[in-house]
Amino acid sequence: MNQKITSRIAPTPSGFLHAGNVYNFLLTYLFTRAFDGILYLRIDDYDLPRYRRQYVENIFRVLDMLGIDFDGGPGGVREFETKFSSKFRLGAYENTLKTLEQKGVCYACECSHSMKNSFKNGIYTRVCADKNLKFKKDKTAMRLSTIDGAEILVGQNLINFDALCIGSIDAANGLKNSANSDGLNLTDETAFETEKFTQTQSVNLAQILGDFIVWKKDDTPAYNLASLVDDEILGVNLLVRGEDLLACSAVQKYEAQILGYGFENANFIHHGLLAHGGKKLSKSSRAPAVSVTDGAKIHYKFAAIKLGLNASKCDTLSNLLEMFKKKFGR
Repeated sequence: MNQKITSRIAPTPSGFLHAGNVYNFLLTYLFTRAFDGILYLRIDDYDLPRYRRQYVENIFRVLDMLGIDFDGGPGGVREFETKFSSKFRLGAYENTLKTLEQKGVCYACECSHSMKNSFKNGIYTRVCADKNLKFKKDKTAMRLSTIDGAEILVGQNLINFDALCIGSIDAANGLKNSANSDGLNLTDETAFETEKFTQTQSVNLAQILGDFIVWKKDDTPAYNLASLVDDEILGVNLLVRGEDLLACSAVQKYEAQILGYGFENANFIHHGLLAHGGKKLSKSSRAPAVSVTDGAKIHYKFAAIKLGLNASKCDTLSNLLEMFKKKFGR
């Protein structure tokens, strides 16, 4: 990859951050800084009804705890709300929708999951594809047509991840009995399998999603459209995200190809998900919030263990980055 690596940390202010968010933040930071890249902070407040200022405050507290610096983005809650909120980019999202409409690749849809014959095995059956409906707030959404059989390749060409599978994990590397006070034991050996990043995969969107929504009935952009536009604005070409977002990555790349965005050449690194009580950590599953008072060291060492690094030498962010660079950097 010849152009400079550009990535972003992009939390959603819809709940308090959990250990899975912290792990993603650290991985994004490590991959970006190890390749001398540019890192942005972008707080994705696309779901405005769930927005709470306290969640944004929590994002900054956690980033401060971790010591993660970034090259662009809001420096605090007030600056975010007055300069960086997604509401200031609504015009850009609307223009992108107009472009898709002009290309004839999207259509208005009045269907819901409760309507008979509208969905089969979770895939929309294109009931409204030829109705020539107009968008009407609270009545219709806009769907993007997916080409049957189109294969979207999602992956990365940055480094060879085979090294991650070498060696075993030593769970005693300075972490024994170091559970943090949120009740999540980051030293649980069952969570300490070495990270196996998802390699390049082929995704058939028509088979797994069908014609997906790009503009919601409440007259706001769907996440994938808004995020794509924002990534294109920032020049993002590396996304580090959970393996559960593989389809999301394929959707954004598909949209980028239609729009002719540079984002279509972006690299995607998908990491494994953290679990607690048999469920993946997520805000929707009410995952325990990160305890800022416990400090960052436990999270540095957890990331080190997942990456197959010597955790006893990764008690600071700078040390973790140095160890990461030695193993994976240029």
